Order: sequence, then structure tokens, then C-alpha cells
Amino acid sequence: MVLVLNVENSKDSDYEEFAEMTTNKETKPKKKHVLQNWKVLTTVKETYVEKYTDSLIRDKKWLFKNEYKKGNYYVLKCEEGQNCLYKRRIEVKEVPLNLPQEHYLSEICNTVFEKKIHELKVEENDQIHSNHFDSEKINEMFLERGTGMSEFSKVLVQKLNLHLKKHIERIQDLKALLQENYS
Repeated sequence: MVLVLNVENSKDSDYEEFAEMTTNKETKPKKKHVLQNWKVLTTVKETYVEKYTDSLIRDKKWLFKNEYKKGNYYVLKCEEGQNCLYKRRIEVKEVPLNLPQEHYLSEICNTVFEKKIHELKVEENDQIHSNHFDSEKINEMFLERGTGMSEFSKVLVQKLNLHLKKHIERIQDLKALLQENYS
């Protein structure tokens, strides 16, 4: 009796096949790190970083993406084209400040942000805007990004919720302390 094995694969083991598959994979080229040279663009006082970044989109000044945040720095990448190397860096400094009553952020600053406001130092790198989409596509992207709730509104709602929660906890403490004499 002769046993005939039909061997389609000439590999001695599954390991050899796995090893061959992994070595034949194309490796992705490593991202080239570009050293950024930053220069100061402007300093913005009496604002909040979320309000500033919202205004860039809402006023159609610049379409960007938050690339990362590190410490008190935000780095914004250009979204108007593929692989555009232009970036802005925003240094956020929290400043205690009593705004005059007629200032448009006065009430919010005093009640919600505990009398603190942001001072921003805006810097840009030395790369130029490049590889941008056509103006119709960019306008369409602006309209997509311009809808919905702004980041400043989200932060405001979150801070107001925390502010209300603090007052509710105080009322609960008073109720527990005064018990029947509460009313």
C-alpha cells in the first residue's frame, strides 16, 4: 500500500510560510521630521483660545485642524490642502483680570471662568501654504466646518454645568445642616 500525499506547499512548516509573508511586506517610509522655525505673528489679549480658533473658521480666515496640544501650546495644521506644511502655534497664558462691565466677555469671565481670561501669543512656522484644493472645494469645507456648535460654546456649557453643580451641592449642604428649619 502506497500513500500519496498531495503537497501544494513546499514549505516545511507554517512558521516558514509566516516568516516569508512578513519579510515580503513593503515597509512604509518613515515620516521625515521637519524642524519648525517659529516667528511671532501677533498677540491677542482678553479672549479665550476656543473663541479665537472658532473665529478663524467662522470668519473664513483660515481652515485648520488641531494637530496636537502640549502643555500650554496648541499647534494648528492647515486643512486647506493635502500635506500643507503651514502651521500655527498658540501659546495660552491664563491671566486673572477684572474686565470693565461694558466688555462683551465681562459677565462670562466673572461668573463662569472665575475672573480669568486668556492671553494668546500666535506664532507661525516658516513653511508656505501649498497643495491647496480649488476655491470651490475650500469654500465647501468652510461651510461644513462652520455649522454646529462652536468649541467656545461647548466649553461655556461645560463650565456652566460645573458652576450650577457647585451651587446645587451648596444648597444640599444647607438643607442637611438646617433640616426642618430649611423652609
